[in-house]
Amino acid sequence: MSVLVPAGTPGVVGVTVTPLDAPGNALAPFAFEYVDDRIPRALSFSPTRAYADGGYVVVVSLTDFPDVVSTGEVSVSATTEDATVS
Repeated sequence: MSVLVPAGTPGVVGVTVTPLDAPGNALAPFAFEYVDDRIPRALSFSPTRAYADGGYVVVVSLTDFPDVVSTGEVSVSATTEDATVS
């Protein structure tokens, strides 16, 4: 059997398969999980350039973090052209 699922909120939902001619007979109850597969994106960042000596605050606007409830659950790192990570 193949089923096209409707859009849903990430999480586990209960599903029950029932025959149309006997809706009172639940045949196959099971759990189905909707997964949030969004990929985080940077919407913008400022400033777009900084001097190599560092110490500049860069503000980045991010979106589409799957399963994130608060900003405290997110950390961001940056990699420079010479592969230095900060």
